[in-house]
Amino acid sequence: MCLLCVFLLVLCSRVSADSVDVVLTLDRSLSMRANDPGRVSLDAAELLIALMGRDDRLALMTFGVDADSLLPLSPLSSEKTAARASALLRGIVTDGRMTNFEAALSGAYGQFSKTDQDAAVHRAIVLFSDGQMNLGAEDATAAAREEILQRLIPKLQAAHIHVYSVAFSPDADLEFLRLLGVSTGGFAFGATTADDIPEAFISLFEQAEQPLMAPIRDGEVKIDSEVEALKLLVEHGPGDPPVRLTDPSSKELTSESEQPGMTWQSSSRFDHITVAQPEPGAWKVSGGANDGKAYLESAIGLEIVAPLVAEVYDPFAVSARLNYRGGTLDPKLGEDVSFTAVITQESSHLVKQIRLERSDLPGEASARVQLTQRGTARIEVTAHSREFQRSKAAFVELVGHNSPLTAVVDDGGRPLQAEVRKQAVMILIAANAALALLIGVAIGVYRWRVSRRHRATEED
Repeated sequence: MCLLCVFLLVLCSRVSADSVDVVLTLDRSLSMRANDPGRVSLDAAELLIALMGRDDRLALMTFGVDADSLLPLSPLSSEKTAARASALLRGIVTDGRMTNFEAALSGAYGQFSKTDQDAAVHRAIVLFSDGQMNLGAEDATAAAREEILQRLIPKLQAAHIHVYSVAFSPDADLEFLRLLGVSTGGFAFGATTADDIPEAFISLFEQAEQPLMAPIRDGEVKIDSEVEALKLLVEHGPGDPPVRLTDPSSKELTSESEQPGMTWQSSSRFDHITVAQPEPGAWKVSGGANDGKAYLESAIGLEIVAPLVAEVYDPFAVSARLNYRGGTLDPKLGEDVSFTAVITQESSHLVKQIRLERSDLPGEASARVQLTQRGTARIEVTAHSREFQRSKAAFVELVGHNSPLTAVVDDGGRPLQAEVRKQAVMILIAANAALALLIGVAIGVYRWRVSRRHRATEED
């Protein structure tokens, strides 16, 4: 097909990896003091680290005009890693006078280049900034932007490194960060105010890690015998009563309880509770500002496939497949399963709820979705049966026709990969509006290589 005529070209959501390597890269510019005086971003970064798995690895960096490595890729299986990262986060001084995304991405790429690439590991750069690319002079800013587009993006693609971003404040360059995300199979989330930052980091976690979830209804989550660990995240405010957890035997637990297999971490805004080998039955949560989130480790898993980018009014596909330890689900387990999807946009406003149609294969279903509102949509698919419930979320960026974001994906839904042998087309992108500069950037757009998501699907 002609790559200039790309309509509703989508980037498929990735398959869950065995583990994730994350390089967390934080903006240390002076503007962070004014935009985040309570340093909510540091609380959110600590929350992201707490939500990551023990098989994951973490690196920590900051950036201004250049990038500084605070912590190399380190396993979270060691409790010292999270403690060290927390101490380093609290020691960050926001004194940078410039914002250089090129330095941040180059530094993060360098962290990965020191380790061997493992197909079972999802590699992610998490970039947090409240501003736009600004090196003090228009020429320098334009050169750094072109370096990202012409050199760094192809390198990140070739190394299967995905860029996820949280753009904080109305001045943040969300459009450019979205381009970075779509080009590398990542995503960009916006946070308008400091209070929105934790929710943006939670969304980023759900998109990057693809955690298995269970729905919480009226403060209750149902756990079956296949669940190996239950992880609850409960938000609370200053005036809320203490969070309490009641197990299926009606035993009430608090942060002060000593319960075998349970860890309970409390912060000023969240309680994060982990229960190993939870008793099957109904677990009840009370005291939080809302029902919270329930993440699972379970033999019965769920995979969903949805686009990262879609055009408004154009239908796109959402599919779901249950599995058992990554393999085929026993047909008996899938006999009475039904699938639904709840779609929200704009601060959790419900757009629609749909039913996915079952296929002839056990535990599989799909639907066509049409949305009319631009912006980020959250699609949470839930598989319901008498014995269990499993959920997973994906995020889709809804754009208008002829958006630059649709020019970096092919008609198979895969990110453009850099192959020197075939340069296909050039596109123009809009530069930093705050600098009042329109930069014409020649981007070499190359023939797509089969993405990791597509390979994994074929293997299944």
